[in-house]
Amino acid sequence: MVIMGCHDRMSELKKGRLDVGSNDKSLSPDEVLSISIFQGLSSSKFDKQPGAVVLRRFERGQVICRQGDAGNSAFFILTEEDLINLDKVGRGEVEGDAESSTSGVVEASDLPIKASVFVHEQANSDVSRGRNGLFGLLARKLGGSEKTSKNAAGNAGGATAKHVADLYAGELFGEMACLSSRPRSATVKAADQVVVVEMLFNILRLVQENKKNSLFHQRVELIYRQRALRSHLSQFPVLQGIDGQTLEKLISKAELVRLDPGEVLFEEGDDADGMYFVSLGQIKVVKKSPGGERIEAYLSRGDVLGEIALVKAGKRTATCVAGEHVLRAGDRKPKQPARIELIKLDDDTFQWLMDTEHIVHERIQALVQSRTSPDASSRTFTLPMSGAYDEQGLAHGQKLMLIDLDRCTRCDECVRACVSTHDDGHSRLFREGLRFGHYLVPSSCRLCRDPVCLIGCPVGSIYKGASGEIKIDDWCIGCTACADQCPYDAITMSVREGDQPDAPIKITNQPIAVTCDQCHTISDGKPGCVYACPHDAAIRVDGATFFSS
Repeated sequence: MVIMGCHDRMSELKKGRLDVGSNDKSLSPDEVLSISIFQGLSSSKFDKQPGAVVLRRFERGQVICRQGDAGNSAFFILTEEDLINLDKVGRGEVEGDAESSTSGVVEASDLPIKASVFVHEQANSDVSRGRNGLFGLLARKLGGSEKTSKNAAGNAGGATAKHVADLYAGELFGEMACLSSRPRSATVKAADQVVVVEMLFNILRLVQENKKNSLFHQRVELIYRQRALRSHLSQFPVLQGIDGQTLEKLISKAELVRLDPGEVLFEEGDDADGMYFVSLGQIKVVKKSPGGERIEAYLSRGDVLGEIALVKAGKRTATCVAGEHVLRAGDRKPKQPARIELIKLDDDTFQWLMDTEHIVHERIQALVQSRTSPDASSRTFTLPMSGAYDEQGLAHGQKLMLIDLDRCTRCDECVRACVSTHDDGHSRLFREGLRFGHYLVPSSCRLCRDPVCLIGCPVGSIYKGASGEIKIDDWCIGCTACADQCPYDAITMSVREGDQPDAPIKITNQPIAVTCDQCHTISDGKPGCVYACPHDAAIRVDGATFFSS
């Protein structure tokens, strides 16, 4: 018996859950652990997460994931051994005749094991990078073609698309978008009948950190590093337009560096050993100053650091520290910190790049000039403000809510607008919080660059929407994990309006987490709180640039 009749599945990830159709199967903990990628994990990790791992079958030409969709999950293609083990577990769970015991579980003998998929990129997309792209590496490693697809997999998304790689049984894909909470970079279609398991972000994190399954852990880590280097290096602004062969050499020479929040990358006065690109998270740049240290800058994805000492053949001119959320009271820290990743080019590779690519040489020289010019210091934060600025975590907010107290008349129109914008009647804005200068920083989601609230949800109900906004689905079980993780009290627990019959587990008399979603559903994109303020006192800003301008 084969599960899952053919269906053209458009991703339901924008709803924050893995949809389980009538022909799909949400796997039990024992079934999950029978699959090779999950072996070594504890069954307790899956007890409260029904629906976090779903078994699906796709027929030839069906879309598995689509370019541009929110990437809140990853996929693993089952091997023949996985199918056999899964079937054995199903038979062992049900007593009775053999026919009924396989209900809902793949029987390997019924399924052709040609677990390959076609990967497409839209040729006119900014993620399309041809032979130098992310999937170009896969095509060469796996022997895939890079010519335009002429088979039944067809065209991706109605635009010109090309077949750039094949994936096979035992392959993990979609993890880059999932871990970085970014849109899918390509469309993946089934080349033949293929069985996959789809997993939510929190399950993928368990897989990535599972060192008990040593061989698979090493394999996942290697693939992740290769894909991270390729996808990130090809998108850094300073490297745009470089020769394909140059990019290939950079990928072979580059090193992926991971830091814990608060960890020092290098200190002012150290010898230079390379240049770094920020790929995930945030880096704080501080410099010695009379009376202490002064914050020079906050660097985020795409920024370069460490180039000054290399160009000028001197010492490090500042200390660079992995960004962390510094909490108000200092009595609570995120249980699971955000990931900070950088890509390092050692000094020899850096010099080779400067000698080889004239355009990169010009960009680096211009960057060094802008950072070392006499007026550069005037653009940094003043010493009296930098401490509070850092302690309040203002640099982390991409859409930081501020209320100008010189203009605000305390009319509460911003709060009323917030309540009326949402159907549940819960406010996402509380006109209270810390002050910075003449601004009030209210307790409202600031859309952090590295949102730690997404980490640790046992049922995957909090996620990034298609526009990057933080969303919490109505099947939240009220465990408070996201509220505990948030350093800025931007998530509140509110009274639930009735039961949720569609939730993966029964929810009774439990609160639900509520947070600001930046009013993403409003057509003009302007948050209701900002629009409703009659005195233009309420604003949303990028905290890393607003106060330094």
